[in-house]
Amino acid sequence: MNAHASKGFSLVEVAIATGITTFCLLTLFGLLPIALNQSHYASAQTEAANFAAALNDDIRATPLKRAPVSPLYGFTIPVAGSPDVTSQSIYWSNAGAFTKVNDRPVGDEVFRATLWFLVPEQTGMRNATMVRILITWPAEADGNPNEIPSHFSGSFEVLTALDRN
Repeated sequence: MNAHASKGFSLVEVAIATGITTFCLLTLFGLLPIALNQSHYASAQTEAANFAAALNDDIRATPLKRAPVSPLYGFTIPVAGSPDVTSQSIYWSNAGAFTKVNDRPVGDEVFRATLWFLVPEQTGMRNATMVRILITWPAEADGNPNEIPSHFSGSFEVLTALDRN
């Protein structure tokens, strides 16, 4: 054995290790914004799904009567023989506050919920009222509740049927 052999890394080995580490760290830092955006989108998607479930429960809890209004959110559920498709919108904040049906947002709303009711044409027949629930965000993207939402960055949609017979 050579008594003068040194134990350690050469300058070339240290430079290569530093380059590999730098490349890996830059890749991780580059993926961080994408991961944060996906996390934010997944959270919004979960909130929208919960809100859609609450809307669905509210319209299902609406009593059968002439011009029924849902107990919590105030949606008017059309009766058979009404116009073919009617839509109604509300805006909802993360704090749980919501606007009245078809009112404009006041400022801190995050989500917009638009419900379309497809009502059966004839009375006396056993037909379901179809309800399309579309949750969009951000709420400010479409501030007019009487127009179909089109400028949103995220959405959640569910279709349900009401047996109003």
